[in-house]
Amino acid sequence: MNEAVRILETRGLVEMRRGLRGGIFVSTGPARVFLKHAVHSFEAKATLVEYCWSVFSQLEPLVVAEAARKANADSVAELNALAARMAAAAEDSVEALTWSRLLFRRIAEMGSNPLLTAIYTGLLDLLEQENPPPAVLRRLVARSQRAVAVIGSGDLERVGLPAESDRFATNISELRG
Repeated sequence: MNEAVRILETRGLVEMRRGLRGGIFVSTGPARVFLKHAVHSFEAKATLVEYCWSVFSQLEPLVVAEAARKANADSVAELNALAARMAAAAEDSVEALTWSRLLFRRIAEMGSNPLLTAIYTGLLDLLEQENPPPAVLRRLVARSQRAVAVIGSGDLERVGLPAESDRFATNISELRG
């Protein structure tokens, strides 16, 4: 069974997730397969982790903006609960990171751009085994709280993107229609 799952995972058809919401899941598609193949081209793990954190951080405003556009009272309450649990666990880096990953995964899943969600959550999966230093963890807690506040307010200006940042999506709609 393990060998069959490993083969399916290698081919990008399923993915393994560890943690509270872990298990075997059908792959989200070509973006995840592309990301896995791109990652295997790196020889130095430290460089890969550094690049992953960089791209993850730069995608965060886009993911938060997507979530802010789709948020409702229930989803904001859920995000606030996850952020509160993360902040409460700030002294235990393993637990805080677990809550952080759940929070950021949920934020990404709220958006309507499946490619952005796949890339962002793929990076989150790659970083799952990495434990940042305490200073980075404190910044991550602060960023999480800020992200939830922005999503709750729906104020895209606070994300750092203009409110009209979805012009590309509009252009795609125009191309289809």
